[in-house]
Amino acid sequence: MLKSHLLAACLAVVAGVANADEAVTRTAQPGQPARREARSQLSQKLADLRARLAEDPRVKEAKAAVERAEKAVDEKIARDGADHVVLEVHRSLPPVLDRLRAQGYEIVGLEQTTGSTPLFTFDFAPRTVLVIGNERAGLEDDVLCRLDRVAEIPLAGLPHSLNAATSASIAIYEYCRQIPRRNDR
Repeated sequence: MLKSHLLAACLAVVAGVANADEAVTRTAQPGQPARREARSQLSQKLADLRARLAEDPRVKEAKAAVERAEKAVDEKIARDGADHVVLEVHRSLPPVLDRLRAQGYEIVGLEQTTGSTPLFTFDFAPRTVLVIGNERAGLEDDVLCRLDRVAEIPLAGLPHSLNAATSASIAIYEYCRQIPRRNDR
């Protein structure tokens, strides 16, 4: 609701500018002095509207509330997962994959490629590294050649792919669904 108030205030400014721009287009022909004067008036009106928007207490309140809400969400996510996730930053992925394979992990890519196995019939190893590629380009060749196996999410219709975050979520869910079942055996 707060974002909608902020959006409404911004749309009011845009509507004022759009109306002024429309008036300029109707009254001035290209190359005429009136067009320059109309542009000058439009620029002044835009500056006035921006100043009013910046000073409007409703807009300030809405911005502050949105920032507080976003911070609360970020803190809650971090609180629940920060102690359980180790983040590392590397310049290149292939050496990391080589090191993880040497430590006994199976390297699995999530990609639509020749020889990939549908995710829902894919049998995950307990020690698996899941590699997700770029949304547009997929996994690079120097990464593909290091994969032990490749899984893909079967899709019908268009588009033939999901974004990286959604794909990763589905694959991690399938991994988590399988692993406890294996530990019970």
